[in-house]
Amino acid sequence: MSKQSGHLLDREIIPWQPEVVDCTLAVKGDRIHLDHSYELFSALSRKQIVLHDPSLKVGIFGINGSPDRQNKAILHLSDRSKLRLRLRIQDVGIAYRLEHQSLIVGDYSVRLGDVSVSLLPPSPILKARLITIDGAETGDVFLSSAKSQLDRLNIHANIELDCHSDGRAKCKTIKVRGFTVVCFGLTVSNLNPIESLILQHEGIGGKRKMGCGMFAPVNRGENDETQNYATTGRSSSDNAP
Repeated sequence: MSKQSGHLLDREIIPWQPEVVDCTLAVKGDRIHLDHSYELFSALSRKQIVLHDPSLKVGIFGINGSPDRQNKAILHLSDRSKLRLRLRIQDVGIAYRLEHQSLIVGDYSVRLGDVSVSLLPPSPILKARLITIDGAETGDVFLSSAKSQLDRLNIHANIELDCHSDGRAKCKTIKVRGFTVVCFGLTVSNLNPIESLILQHEGIGGKRKMGCGMFAPVNRGENDETQNYATTGRSSSDNAP
């Protein structure tokens, strides 16, 4: 499978498409908590109780915004803030029923806009900003576990852990029902189109409804800070909570 300048060639034919799509809704509001994974799931579930169904294949991406420079617990929203749901094609009605709904996300109110539905785009580089894998609370263990999960998907590509400038793995945390969940970020590159679609379709790790385990193409024109909605915690060399 040929690639040129890091992009897939237009003439490449993709013979398989995943059964899931991305449904994106604009988010209007002032601010939310930086760590809003569980709060967002709870708010959406109050509008669509079906989201509690464990058999429902759904991923809920965190809302993008800009972290407050003084109060690190706050995320400021903008006209670029979006909610993205990854749903099976037959379940897209869930997203449409959320159109123009007002949500209480933690202590803050937001309003959703129109739904935009898109197929998953194949890309040679994918990134997941939050991944949690049971028992993987240090960078080395996480990287090994992530590689094993990719191997099970028959994906053999380059993987790179999100790290600080000094090389320490960036450990992030989210709160779920009062419990601290340890997460890491991962970039997977040198993917062929089928591998790229499979990885976006399947993801790795758990807590998909809390924004974890889902991959998306890297948008080089977007400030990465606007998507960093997890709480940056200890380094991976520290003891797990």
